Amino acid sequence: MNIARRVKHLLVAASAAALLAGPLTTTATAADGPAPLYNSAQENFVNGNDAAGLADLRSLLDATPDDAQALALQGIWSDYTGDLLTREAAFNRLAAIDPGMAQGARNLIGAIGAAVGAGTRPDRVAGWTPYR
Repeated sequence: MNIARRVKHLLVAASAAALLAGPLTTTATAADGPAPLYNSAQENFVNGNDAAGLADLRSLLDATPDDAQALALQGIWSDYTGDLLTREAAFNRLAAIDPGMAQGARNLIGAIGAAVGAGTRPDRVAGWTPYR
């Protein structure tokens, strides 16, 4: 299994753990509330459709802008896709809602980086230049 695939599996597992760590604040049925969009986002991420997963999270956050779990997932997956502006916006909003979860999500990104090393994306390695 190549490193990129391992990172994706680790990220999916970590995202699922983040969702399980904090229960949904409502007792909605599966067809109501954020559950369908969470499920759709996770399914898209697992299937490699990161853009669709992030779109699901944006839709969820349009409806429930203070959803801490959605903000955490948006930050984590935005980091994975290299969208640092969205990552920081999500984590800054999350820090205002749930500082502990925001720090936990940041720690998760650090742990994933430490687990797989810096070699997963050459453009993120200091001093890397493309072959010419």
